Amino acid sequence: MRIPSRLRVILPGAVIVACLGLLMVWGVSDQIKPGLWVLSLFSGCVLFAPICIPFIFHPPTVDAYVVSFVALAATFAHPLFRRPWAAAVTVLGLLTWLLSELMVIGTTT
Repeated sequence: MRIPSRLRVILPGAVIVACLGLLMVWGVSDQIKPGLWVLSLFSGCVLFAPICIPFIFHPPTVDAYVVSFVALAATFAHPLFRRPWAAAVTVLGLLTWLLSELMVIGTTT
């Protein structure tokens, strides 16, 4: 199966970021006691971390909003724009998405 050219950067990167996020959830799963449904909710929150960050931090900081915006806006640059710089921006967005996952994981410890 051949990956379309617009998804050649984002698809493998998203799989790597998702696997690393689930690996991080597995690493802190012993600290989440109430049950399986809380663990599955937390897993979803980690995987969609840029959307969850403003709701997790009380009060939300400017840094949290900046990380969320960069992760959401930059991740989809390569599928939208067919320019040489768009692949680099997408990689930056995926790394920021990973940083936001680390921020969500850090709230549990």
